[in-house]
Amino acid sequence: MEKIEPSSVLLIFLGSVLTFLATLLVETIKNNREASQRTVNLQLLIRQELIFVKKLLERLKTTLELKNYYGYDILDQLVKSLGVLESYKKDVIYLTTIDQQEEYIDLVSDLSSSLSNSRSLQTLFDTQKKLHDEDSKLTIGTFKELQEYFNQTKLQYSIEFVEIKRRIDEFLKKITDK
Repeated sequence: MEKIEPSSVLLIFLGSVLTFLATLLVETIKNNREASQRTVNLQLLIRQELIFVKKLLERLKTTLELKNYYGYDILDQLVKSLGVLESYKKDVIYLTTIDQQEEYIDLVSDLSSSLSNSRSLQTLFDTQKKLHDEDSKLTIGTFKELQEYFNQTKLQYSIEFVEIKRRIDEFLKKITDK
């Protein structure tokens, strides 16, 4: 049996350690690049969807001012965009800071709540208007009271949408600033 030199064992051990460290370094660099790319991609997707939501909110505001009702087609598009934004919540960990992550989740939640409120208000008004048109008894007072309630509440919701648009602008600035 051949005798193994201690220096040979040491060289083999050092070679193994160097191979391990090199592999660890390469994997770490690769993972960091992938995470960085995911962050950039997520920011791009969020930015584009939020810009679209801002345009839809502007159309909703214009429709409300000109026609005095929420357009269901616009509300439906906003709901679809909200679904897309909700799907990005699972990837929110790739945003740069915890503040951005929290702000995104809050923004999407507030948008969801405001959309739900607006749709409910418009549905209530349409249902009561139909009852009024059919000369049936309204469930919430007179038609004039219904119109006053609708006008007051839609003003409140319009203010909420303006606030959401402002928050979208601030959030877009934060995720685009490096």
